[in-house]
Amino acid sequence: MMLRTYLPYRYLSPTGSLHRLRDVAMYRGDMRRTLERMLTLVEDVHVSFRRNPSPDKQDQEDIPDDLHMSSKAVSIPAWYREDCESIEWVRSQRVAEVDCVHRAAIRAKRSEKDACMAMHMQELQTRHYISEHRKELKRARQQQARDRAAALEQTRIARLMELDRQYDERLAIEAEDRLMRALLSQQKKADEAKAWDAMRIEANKARPDPLALPPDVLAARQAVERERHAQLSMAEEESRTRVYVDAMAKATFLHQCKLRKRQVELDRKAEAKARTAMEREELDENTRLRKIADKIAYNQTLKRMQAADEAYRAKQAEKLFEARCRKLMHNEEMRLHRLYTEVLHRERLRERKERHLMHNDDMYMQRILDEREKLRLRTMEKTHRVEMAVEDVRSHQWRSLEAQATIMALVRLFVIKQFGFFDGHVQAIWSARELKALAAHVQHFPNMLRVNIVLMSSIMGQKRDPPWKVALRWLRMAFRDGYKGPTLLRNIAKCYVKLYEAHLHYNDLSTGWSWYVKACEHLALQASPSFLDEMARALYLLCRFQHAAEILARIIYSFPTYVRMPTVIFRAAMLMWHLGLYEQSTDYLLHLLESPPAPWTDLDLMFLIARLYLLDENKAHATFAYDDAFRRYRVHGFHFQYPSWKAWVGDAAVWRHFGAKALAANEYLVAKDLYQQVIKRRHDEVQVEHRQEVGIFVGKHRDGVG
Repeated sequence: MMLRTYLPYRYLSPTGSLHRLRDVAMYRGDMRRTLERMLTLVEDVHVSFRRNPSPDKQDQEDIPDDLHMSSKAVSIPAWYREDCESIEWVRSQRVAEVDCVHRAAIRAKRSEKDACMAMHMQELQTRHYISEHRKELKRARQQQARDRAAALEQTRIARLMELDRQYDERLAIEAEDRLMRALLSQQKKADEAKAWDAMRIEANKARPDPLALPPDVLAARQAVERERHAQLSMAEEESRTRVYVDAMAKATFLHQCKLRKRQVELDRKAEAKARTAMEREELDENTRLRKIADKIAYNQTLKRMQAADEAYRAKQAEKLFEARCRKLMHNEEMRLHRLYTEVLHRERLRERKERHLMHNDDMYMQRILDEREKLRLRTMEKTHRVEMAVEDVRSHQWRSLEAQATIMALVRLFVIKQFGFFDGHVQAIWSARELKALAAHVQHFPNMLRVNIVLMSSIMGQKRDPPWKVALRWLRMAFRDGYKGPTLLRNIAKCYVKLYEAHLHYNDLSTGWSWYVKACEHLALQASPSFLDEMARALYLLCRFQHAAEILARIIYSFPTYVRMPTVIFRAAMLMWHLGLYEQSTDYLLHLLESPPAPWTDLDLMFLIARLYLLDENKAHATFAYDDAFRRYRVHGFHFQYPSWKAWVGDAAVWRHFGAKALAANEYLVAKDLYQQVIKRRHDEVQVEHRQEVGIFVGKHRDGVG
């Protein structure tokens, strides 16, 4: 169909519904490219709106005016476009100024925060100096007390030594006194013996003894007797001397033993005192080192908390800034949309006014003609208007049919290539050649097939779960036909896992894992964190917890910017829990405490952390964690009647709540542990109620007997 060369834009308005789509400044991405393609298709189609292609003289005269009006109408959108671009440039300049002001405010706030941090650190240093000075004073006082105690001990030892010396002197004096008394008694006895001898001699002189010896014999006998008495006295003196010497030696030995024993006791006491002082000094040193270590740990924890707080605030500020930017962009787009709508409305009004003016001019010109010419012109005008309406309707219908055909063909190819739940009742209006071209296009660009399930359900009108069996059948058929790409293998494995989650057939799960192993042969999937996440999920369902934990650890180490990283860390923590690595699991959950993954909250994570501390036999940390969880429970606004966290933890309903949440999130290992705690607490409650009922029954029985 050929277009009339002398009237190209007479009956097809340049500001109509088709040419208005040229100004697609408000559209972005695929929608803009689709509209531009539709406009090119419409501009390439030549349409004739007249049955009689022969021009007349009046039409030849109207051609320059029509061309001028058409060019003017075409230039108007360009003017508006330039105006919009200038407004957009001004808006971007304002946004840049606002951004600069915002960044300056952030820098000022950051400098103020650094100053506050410096003041805080200076205050901490001052407190540290004061505490060190106090410790020095305390150590000086303790040293003075130790010196006084040592002086007192030395004085006491000197006094004891003086008492020992006095005691020894007293013993020596007493021994000497005893010796003198013995000598005096012996001398007295000797004197008495001499006196008795003298008296006996005098008596013998008065009475001579008939048995007395002669004087010369008597003198010899007396000399012998004196010699014998001298020998006896010498022997007796020697024996007494020996006894005295033995007694003195024994006393000296006993005194020396006593001194040695006292010295040993003094040495033992001094050694014990020195050991006690050394132990006390070592204890003080250990206490000081522990305090220093606690202080260093506190400073490190404070720095980490400050860094985490700063990161969280920066993240919140960035989110707020992004939200503000999105809000400004949305407001600007809405303003441009309203402006463009108003411009189009005014253009329509102007066009209608011009049409009425043209119609009035035509009517004025037609009055001077005859009735037949007037009837012919009226018939021609009506014919032209009807053709314009019909052509507009046909063009709109054709464009809508092309859009529907595009969607239907894409949906059909997507369903056949990915899911396979196309029922065959909807038929595309494209030709076989176009369908082959589109199929080849989709085959070479598989990213086009990643369409949201929600969009598919809205297009197909299905509000139920996707038919994984049908999708699996179509995917297996495609695999047999030779389509053995990594995406196809991954989708087949995913379908098997979904079938297992829906029907719990272990054969589906094992088959899905075999398909995952086949898909691992492709390097593109080995570098995909989402694929590794799916593999870890399949291993988790296969109860291969160690391998699943290793894959999740690889994701955490190799892909730190993964979108679902919080969920991956949480699943890794749950696997560590099941493997008995409570400390690592606690560290993972503490890392997620500030930004927990959906549907978990900080209350849930703190409750799980307290449970892990209890399993790790760390009762002090578990008590603190349960108390913190109870405080978060109150902050979250739950209605409760618990006086303390112990009553809250002892209630089985609380554990059942967290167990149900874990089960809804498909965390079966955690749900198992929590439900076991529910059963345990229910059993304890039943025992308590049973004991109370038995006590009430016994009390009533006693009252009845009494």
